[in-house]
Amino acid sequence: MKALLVGNWEYRDPDEVLQPLRGPKKDLEVLRAALSHPEYGLVAEADITVRENLTSPEIGTELYEFVEAARRGESLLIYFSGHGEHLRRGQLGLCGVEVRHASREAQAFDTSRLRDWLAEFQRDASAVIILDCCYAGAYKGGATDDDLTISFGQGTCVLSSGDREPSPDALRDDQPSPFTRVLADVLVRPDLMPTSGQYLTTDEVYRAMTDHRPRLIPTPRQSQQTVGPVPLARRTVPEERRAAPPSLRGYRADLAFDTVDLLFCERGCVADGADAEAYALTLLDLNRQAAVRRLSSLADALMRTKEYANQEWWRRTVGKAWQTVGANLFEAAVPASVRSRIQGAGDRSGTVLKVRLAFEDDAGRLLEPYPWEYLQVGRGPGTVPMEGDAPMSDLPLPLAVRSGLLIERVPRSRRRTWPASHSTSLKPEVAVVNSLPEPMSALAARTVQEIKDLPGVSLMFELNGIGATWPNVIDALEKGPHHLVLYMPVNRDRRAAELGFCKGPDRYDDWRSAGRLVQELKERGIELDSLVIMTFAAGPGIDTVRGTFELARNFSDQGVGPVVFGCHWPGFERSVSQARGSEPETFVGLLIHALSEGVPLDRSMYYARSQVMRRNEPEFEVLFGVPGYYGVESPRRGRSAAETAGAPSTRTATISRRTVH
Repeated sequence: MKALLVGNWEYRDPDEVLQPLRGPKKDLEVLRAALSHPEYGLVAEADITVRENLTSPEIGTELYEFVEAARRGESLLIYFSGHGEHLRRGQLGLCGVEVRHASREAQAFDTSRLRDWLAEFQRDASAVIILDCCYAGAYKGGATDDDLTISFGQGTCVLSSGDREPSPDALRDDQPSPFTRVLADVLVRPDLMPTSGQYLTTDEVYRAMTDHRPRLIPTPRQSQQTVGPVPLARRTVPEERRAAPPSLRGYRADLAFDTVDLLFCERGCVADGADAEAYALTLLDLNRQAAVRRLSSLADALMRTKEYANQEWWRRTVGKAWQTVGANLFEAAVPASVRSRIQGAGDRSGTVLKVRLAFEDDAGRLLEPYPWEYLQVGRGPGTVPMEGDAPMSDLPLPLAVRSGLLIERVPRSRRRTWPASHSTSLKPEVAVVNSLPEPMSALAARTVQEIKDLPGVSLMFELNGIGATWPNVIDALEKGPHHLVLYMPVNRDRRAAELGFCKGPDRYDDWRSAGRLVQELKERGIELDSLVIMTFAAGPGIDTVRGTFELARNFSDQGVGPVVFGCHWPGFERSVSQARGSEPETFVGLLIHALSEGVPLDRSMYYARSQVMRRNEPEFEVLFGVPGYYGVESPRRGRSAAETAGAPSTRTATISRRTVH
């Protein structure tokens, strides 16, 4: 990384609006020291260029030469401390020391020029732009929330000292500005450790700044359209946190996870923090919401017609229905800046983008059962039109089964109040209930065999077919498993999502709600470490896909978690024919294997899903239902869900060898 730091403080505006500043001189000192810190700094002293009190033409010259000289793929950091003004065309103007306020439109440096230079010379790397200046302030007028990103274009992360309000100057000449002081402190804070790897990223630095107390006023802003997260500081990971890569075939321990938070609430969709401006869901109106629900149900009904399951037109029709559902959600409910990041996600750069969804108040809760895991790009360059007779192989897969993207749901609460108890086994114990009818039950049978062969896991019990009755399951739960896997039919026919237990030969009509099962767990004091629900959009269930989403939410709301869920298309059970040997190859088997090796839940989910997609034959790729999960995070006491949607995880879900509670 190379850095260009520009500080302006000797303003000489004859209108006396752009007053001389105290902070920028000290800002340059503290930020340069933090970036080149011998232990935490990420930029060599020789790679930092500092410029003071530039005119607007000089600002342009320095920026152009800095960007033009960068090597291909080299990350850049550009910092400006001084006066900024909002220009009429919606761009940000950086004020040179000679600018007259009345002539700022003609004299300030228009950052759209920097955007063009970055696009020309920095096509395959991200740039970080840090602004300690008044971005628009009282002059913003009718500008949109995405002005920062618009100003600098794609491939940038913009971190600014505020939004609409003027940014405060230092109180004394020997002090830095408040924003830059906190930024420099965060970069060298020894107690602030990355969530993964050895580098603090732009996202983690931004979170630390917004969490700083006393709180920065105005609240810092971040707007991202980057090619993955950009490191800003270095950390030495303590020895006790260094774990050897798990012995999992195909596991990538080098992947870093970059998180973006989306909160759906009455205000709309809020990205990365409660203080951000909401993206109004005007496109996702009641008519479109109804279409998403109805189309999901129609696709579900078509999937239950087993006699057509092997025909190309059947799979193409269902696939296009889900593509339409996902495209509507993606285009109508996700802010433009986040859509760009999602479309650019890919783990080849060593980064996985994790989109974390939280739902608050009645408006947000209405959207929660929607199939967000099926997000899909609609029309546009490089996409396949949704109409026509394109073969199934040409239809793009949902975004969340491609490499580089993971979708996580945030539980509303952890309301478990009963004392927890487990069996006394030293091995984490897994229980499997399989009440799926033939031929779908073949997938569960393969999973059971894979779990049996895992050395670090004990299969506590398995109930299959006619043995998977409600009384038998309740009796078996007395043993207190750590992890419960349910391969079961799901029904939503009576507007209440339910699980189907066996009632006799070829009878699966004993439907039980999530609440009934949670009550039994509660009475026995059983706190599951995870619950996995896997099903098929096939009989005897009805409206199974929507029902699976609702069941997962109901379990999560009642304190069970984490909850992993998925609904396959009929025909996917034949994928077991691909299996070779005893190593896990089903999604659940891979998930349990990764968890047993101590891999955190999000990485285990990504690993299991990626391995299934990588190993699947093309005919099974489109039949693999996109898995989802509710993580292990919850709102902290005393703060709203909106404030904690992006809070770091407080509990890591693994089934590694541990003490039994």
